[in-house]
Amino acid sequence: MHRRTFLTVSGIAWCSATLGTEARLFAQVPTQATAARTIEVPQANRRGNSVVSAVAVNSAGTEVAAAGDDHMVRIWNIAEGSGVRTLRGHTDWVRALAYSPDGRLLASGADDRGVILWNAADGQQVRRIQTPARAIYGLAFSPESDQLAIGGFDSKLHLRAVSTGEEVRVLDCTCRDIRAVAWSANGTTLAAAGQDGKLLLWGSAGGQLLHTLQADRRRIRGISFSPDSAQIASAGEGRNIRLFDVAAGTELAHFEVRGGKLMSLVHCDQNVVATGGSDNLIRLWDLVEQKEIKQLTGHKGSIDALDYNASTKTLVSGSFDTTLMFWPMAEAGRTTLNSFPPIR
Repeated sequence: MHRRTFLTVSGIAWCSATLGTEARLFAQVPTQATAARTIEVPQANRRGNSVVSAVAVNSAGTEVAAAGDDHMVRIWNIAEGSGVRTLRGHTDWVRALAYSPDGRLLASGADDRGVILWNAADGQQVRRIQTPARAIYGLAFSPESDQLAIGGFDSKLHLRAVSTGEEVRVLDCTCRDIRAVAWSANGTTLAAAGQDGKLLLWGSAGGQLLHTLQADRRRIRGISFSPDSAQIASAGEGRNIRLFDVAAGTELAHFEVRGGKLMSLVHCDQNVVATGGSDNLIRLWDLVEQKEIKQLTGHKGSIDALDYNASTKTLVSGSFDTTLMFWPMAEAGRTTLNSFPPIR
């Protein structure tokens, strides 16, 4: 039987509806947790700290990159909490970061229309890619690390060869403001979403459009494939989380969230996603039980960026409050807060 769930969070009540039956279940406010580690991101050449609008963890889970409004990309050692290097090359706000799955490269995209590929080992620039987009908001490497999908303030999704920077394919989108880009782990499917609330799925081999899914009434800010590539989740400014079957394009679940706009989303495992909001909260959602299971508190600004590393089971958040926060996770979204030594 097709089941659709609507979840509202404000205090907290969630309602489950199965076709032909209505049941109203009221739960306690989900348990809360605070971060195991916080890093303040400095502001280059100005007083204060830098807004964080992009984060990415390398595949080994040893380093995290963060960037924002001061045009810099900064790298930290996660275990020690110490700065490794600062990458300079952009001339405007950096909005997107992505590590290649093979660990060799870090890609950054900014409001200067450019994407820079950096050598992850030493921070040297490998290649700069200019795009027609007025700003870059989304980056995703193919699982083989040989292609990079680039989305931004443009109606096109650009696929570039990593080795040369040359155009491989251009995919037409339904909006001119692409905010989220993702590539499935099995390499078969590309996804993008943005201003018009539509989630588009393409076959990556030939670029054929597979599905156009209305996932939100407003701009979508985050999309994430499940680890097995069979499902994709979206979150947006309309305060909706939706889960879709990738092959069929059918909706599997729908969560309506009361609170702030949803600014970011990432899978933490097959059945748990995390969302970051303009209400300064990270929420963890159980997709099987179809309910909110935890709130992660501590940020004092909108949470614009999330990334998760499966090998270390660590969630990293970046916020307009100029901080990075680290959340070690156990199975089913439970946090283990004693995994990191304190910052010195």
